[in-house]
Amino acid sequence: MLLILAFISSCNKTNEKREVKDTRQVVFFDLRSYFNDIIKTYAADSVLVNKQVSFGNKSELKENMAIDWSVELQTFAEADINRSSWIDKFKVDTLTTNNGSTILYQTTDASIPIKQLEVMLTATGKVSEIVIQSERKSLLYKSKQKLNFRPGNSYSIDGWQRTLMLSQTDFEVKADILMSE
Repeated sequence: MLLILAFISSCNKTNEKREVKDTRQVVFFDLRSYFNDIIKTYAADSVLVNKQVSFGNKSELKENMAIDWSVELQTFAEADINRSSWIDKFKVDTLTTNNGSTILYQTTDASIPIKQLEVMLTATGKVSEIVIQSERKSLLYKSKQKLNFRPGNSYSIDGWQRTLMLSQTDFEVKADILMSE
């Protein structure tokens, strides 16, 4: 009986809008917010891509492709290192030149899947490139990937995956972003 009442009361609340607040502590470059902004911009502008996908020995090329940016860039956004349990697990180095700066985050903990995050900024502080290296492993599975994003230009994901008792499979995604003029 209580279960039925709980279900009925939850059905009555479907018209209410719930706002979920982001309570993350942002210490490092805010990758999640950055890619959420890119996703909104690209979706609003209906940005297209020329995309080549290779998996194992198979490859496919699609041109002037419309995509769901929230799905396409999800892997990039999920590589955000601003997690409370990771705050003291990264060392940060910054290199500044006349052309801009590079911020390099490297993990000091082997259990963290994001091994390195590199953010390159122009002299005016705009992101010119983001490079992410990750590694995931368990008793049954191991994978490595390198993600590269150059706003308004291109993005790529390349790496490999291996499961227990199966051979390694290489994969690569390369996409040229077609910004409208």
